[in-house]
Amino acid sequence: MRRIATTLALLAMIAGATSALAQRDLGLHRLHGAVDLIWAAMEANGRGTWTGTYTIRGQLSEAEDGDEMLLAGWSLHCDGVMSGADHSVTGDTGTCRFESGSGSRILAHYSGVDGGWSRSALRIGFHGGTGVYRTLHGEGTIARLMCLPFTMPVGWGFLTGQIAWHRD
Repeated sequence: MRRIATTLALLAMIAGATSALAQRDLGLHRLHGAVDLIWAAMEANGRGTWTGTYTIRGQLSEAEDGDEMLLAGWSLHCDGVMSGADHSVTGDTGTCRFESGSGSRILAHYSGVDGGWSRSALRIGFHGGTGVYRTLHGEGTIARLMCLPFTMPVGWGFLTGQIAWHRD
């Protein structure tokens, strides 16, 4: 009888710990939005290489039916430095601020993987939220898809990917 009670107590503790862990792991959520990339400065470094600073402004999409999406409808503002050769991107780093209509915000850092201008992969990490988002963190890979040519002073495109969200 004592062994059964001990086993039941142990199972209850495991179930409680699993429930607490599940509440901290919020799963994968889609991130998608339209953006404008505005070049602040760009200079040639010689031998066909270049470095540029830019700002991205945009809006994340609203969640669709049955779609879980944290930060749905939030605005975003990013400042970054990109380098490349010809129309290829060889480096890309920056910081972003995502803001809700009610004033909540969360910060992000990203870095790029080699890619072309029209499609670049970015590793992104979210941190530093306010209010109910202060314990929220996320990591993932997003694609930046640009629809206007590299030579334009303003580029238009999309960010799309999935973020694994969790709480402290």
